[in-house]
Amino acid sequence: GLFAFNTSFYSGSHPPSTEEFYRKWMFKALRILKTQYNLRPIKTEKVQSRVTLSEDQYASLIQKNGLKVIKQKVNLVNVPLQGWLDISTFEDFIQGVMPGVSLDKASASLTQGVKEAFNELNLSFVPRNWLEVVAIKEK
Repeated sequence: GLFAFNTSFYSGSHPPSTEEFYRKWMFKALRILKTQYNLRPIKTEKVQSRVTLSEDQYASLIQKNGLKVIKQKVNLVNVPLQGWLDISTFEDFIQGVMPGVSLDKASASLTQGVKEAFNELNLSFVPRNWLEVVAIKEK
């Protein structure tokens, strides 16, 4: 059989040039969460959805499960604001960046924060690396 997937949730997904965007987005979202809802994320160990694997760890995991990687590459994708708004509604992402906060309030804070970050930084997109992997079942 053939197994193929892509992900932008891996270590290496954030190009160095995007660090300012991520800091500003999270700072703004956390400030909104505090000022509008008087909430803060619960500081705990990383939840499973925030544990990221490297490219090599993905390949190793695939191989340990009897598959052979036949293609693995990274694609740079320019994600527009709508993509970040969509990510701001993704439950696993929300639980990862704002553990212990209700999904609706966390999502609203992330959504408003990313809009403000895009506006302040005058962005039309933010680059993000997507890992693409294709593997086959070894005989």
